[in-house]
Amino acid sequence: MDEATEAYAQAKVYLENANAKRLKASMEANQIIAHATNEGFRIKAEIEDTAKRSANITIQNAKQELVRRERVLREEMQKQIINVALTASEALTKKSLSSADNQAFIEDFIKALEEADLD
Repeated sequence: MDEATEAYAQAKVYLENANAKRLKASMEANQIIAHATNEGFRIKAEIEDTAKRSANITIQNAKQELVRRERVLREEMQKQIINVALTASEALTKKSLSSADNQAFIEDFIKALEEADLD
């Protein structure tokens, strides 16, 4: 019986050691999982932040390009208006207009503006 009791006690010690090792391994695994989860969330937030900054830069660049194009179009339109006005002025200085000529000139000027499509 002595051997049986000793074997039982030894088995009990092995079981307790195995349970302690299992518990320690489980705790370490949970810590690794928690760390990996936190790291994953950190990386996700970093990627989202980088993407947002990149998107904002792209939006700003697009807005600046639109402003630039609008300015160029306005400058071109202004040049066209000046050219039309100069052409009209040249025509007026070359010709003494009667009332009918004046009316025809105005109608031609308006038609030229419409054809220039200055909308």
